[in-house]
Amino acid sequence: MATTRIANRRAFVALTLAVAAVVGCATADAPPAPADVRAALAPTGTLRIAVYSGSPTSLVRRALTAHGLSVDLGREMARRLGVPAGLIEFERVEQVVAALHAGQADMTITNATPARAALIDFTEPLVQLELGILVPAGSPIVSIDEVDRPGVRVGVSQGSSSQAALGRA
Repeated sequence: MATTRIANRRAFVALTLAVAAVVGCATADAPPAPADVRAALAPTGTLRIAVYSGSPTSLVRRALTAHGLSVDLGREMARRLGVPAGLIEFERVEQVVAALHAGQADMTITNATPARAALIDFTEPLVQLELGILVPAGSPIVSIDEVDRPGVRVGVSQGSSSQAALGRA
C-alpha cells in the first residue's frame, strides 16, 4: 500500500513539474496566436475551460482561487491564444465530456477512454498514470485485491473512468 501511495505521489509530482516546465517556457511578450487558430480553439472569443471539482486534473478550490491541470493549462492556453479564459463548472466528468461534445466548452484535461474518444477529440497523451488506491495509515487493506469485501466502501466520481474500471474488477 505504501508503495502505491508513493508511486502515485511521485507520478503527481512528476506531472506537476512537467506542467510547471511547460508554463515556465512561456514568454510574456509572445504575440497572440493567428486569428484562424484562435477561431478554431476559442470560437466564441473566450477559451471555455470545462472543469469538475475535486480532481487535481480538473479543479481544486483553495479559498478564493481555482487550480488544477485543466484550470492552469487552460489559462495558459488562453493567454497564448490572446483570448480571455472562462471556467465552466460541472459536477461530474461525464457532464464535461457532454459539454465538449455539444460545443458548449472548448477544452479540458481528462483521460481518453474509448467512450470519450468516440465523442470528442484528444491530443496525444501528456502523461500516463495507472489507477491506484489511497487508504489511511494503518488500514488493513494493503492491495487492490483486498478492497472487494463486506464492510469496505469505495468512492469514485460518477461517470469517471475509475467507476468503469471498478465495475470491470
